[in-house]
Amino acid sequence: MQSPAGKIERDTLQLAERLANDIAVAVLAPDKVLTLSQLAKHLRSTPERVESILPAMVNRGLVLVDKETITISSIDCKNILSRLSERLPLEQGIAQAAAMHATAADHARIGDAILLMNRSAQVGDIDGYMRADRALESAIGAASGLPADVERLVDIKHEFRRAWCAYNRLRDLNVPVAMRARLAKAILAKNPQAAVQAVADFIDYLKQSY
Repeated sequence: MQSPAGKIERDTLQLAERLANDIAVAVLAPDKVLTLSQLAKHLRSTPERVESILPAMVNRGLVLVDKETITISSIDCKNILSRLSERLPLEQGIAQAAAMHATAADHARIGDAILLMNRSAQVGDIDGYMRADRALESAIGAASGLPADVERLVDIKHEFRRAWCAYNRLRDLNVPVAMRARLAKAILAKNPQAAVQAVADFIDYLKQSY
């Protein structure tokens, strides 16, 4: 049986991740200003519990806190665009390695993620789409066997995803999902060259999205 202290710690971690996720998918939009009570109401928690997770959120760069308000961190689209040149070769290397080394189990995970992305795109569910995109990224990363590169890419893509959710909610999700499906198809076909090109085409698409 879990101790009361252990349950409190688990619930606090879950609350922190819920807040982080709401910021990541722009449910809480960049630059939005809230009082502690408003944020607690949004998270369906108490002001005291929410206040306890704020230092960690500040350390992660997700919020700014002053005496009376909490501000969701801004997004600098110019900085995001400048990082595309860093993201491109990293993501291409991971995709190439995944195409060369993916196992049958990896193929199943990649296929499942694309299926979920397609379902979300068909109904315009951007939050579901982004969850599926993270699952696809995880599956491709695991297949690549390049954990250090995967960790770097996850860090870079966090702000890209946040900007996408904030500024592209009305876009047709069938366009990006088709491009991600091209990448998945190349990996499943064990075609490294096609995987590298699919990543390049997707990065070109992103340049027009911010």
